[in-house]
Amino acid sequence: MTIKTASDIVATKLDNEVTILNINTGKYYALNEIGTRIWELIPEYGETEAILKILINEFNADASVMRRDLLGLINHLVSANLVSLS
Repeated sequence: MTIKTASDIVATKLDNEVTILNINTGKYYALNEIGTRIWELIPEYGETEAILKILINEFNADASVMRRDLLGLINHLVSANLVSLS
């Protein structure tokens, strides 16, 4: 699954968190440390499986738990119109 960030957003990183503004809705979203890392990996890798492998290694996480969390966040980002899937 390919992931792409939306063009009508503004994202700012402060310390280990990202705040994202959807320009069309005026809504803000905040991501924790792992969410921020996922956000950073989307433009660079753009594929869920590639991002998943990196996260498992970086956070020494259980693959099934990390997959569940990754897909959950991606679904949330899609529903907020912050990313699109293809």
